[in-house]
Amino acid sequence: DCVDQKNFVPLYNPKLLLVGIFLVSFSLLSLIIYRFHTLEMEQERAKVYTTAVNYSYDIKFNLERALSSVHTLQALLSQNDNIAIRNFEEVVEDILPSYPGVIELAIAPDGVIAQVAPLRGNEKALGINLFELEAQKNEALIARESGKLILAGPLELVQGGIGLVGRLPIFDHEAHPKSFLGFVLAVIRISEIFDATKSAQLESAGLSYEVWRLHPDSKEKQMIVGSRNASLINPVVYTFDVPNNTWTISLAPTQGWGNPMVFL
Repeated sequence: DCVDQKNFVPLYNPKLLLVGIFLVSFSLLSLIIYRFHTLEMEQERAKVYTTAVNYSYDIKFNLERALSSVHTLQALLSQNDNIAIRNFEEVVEDILPSYPGVIELAIAPDGVIAQVAPLRGNEKALGINLFELEAQKNEALIARESGKLILAGPLELVQGGIGLVGRLPIFDHEAHPKSFLGFVLAVIRISEIFDATKSAQLESAGLSYEVWRLHPDSKEKQMIVGSRNASLINPVVYTFDVPNNTWTISLAPTQGWGNPMVFL
């Protein structure tokens, strides 16, 4: 059969075919780039998450070491007939170097601070009723009712400054029912718990951080410590337990995600 060349219409348009191939290729390339970027981002966030977990271990170790001081006081009190230790300042002077970060130890019969050491600089703490002090009474009640060691703070100390307070309730277990005798307390300097060298390493690695908790009364975010840099961009978040509360580490690259970084 003869084909009329003038009336022949091709089954496809070469230009449309090229456009179609380009669009499909562009879509595939975009998908590959997106998947690669997503994988790279996931790997980066996983590294930062690991760094946050490791940092939390350091914090918990320092906290546990400092808080063990109240158990030492508890053991000393168990040797006495009342909730007091003779030559308290001399005793504390001997044991305090074993607990880095602890700047003060105290004993509070019935919740009223009666012994504190070192005494110099902490005189204002004597006579304070922890159940009446606005900033501390709720957590003092929680400690007494739970019968467990709790960590309060950060809070303003009556003797000045900001600190953390470990508070362990003491009971007479021979009484029926057991009776509350008072507290042993340790005041902890925050800067000692958050090792300055470790914090500097985080910042030199291009990471900004915050450590915070939800305040037990207001339920609002309360900053414990943080880097000096701007607010964190889409941070990795890791939460860990402390006595009677949880703390959270938020960690993110200072310059944002996707920038070259050095990880610890």
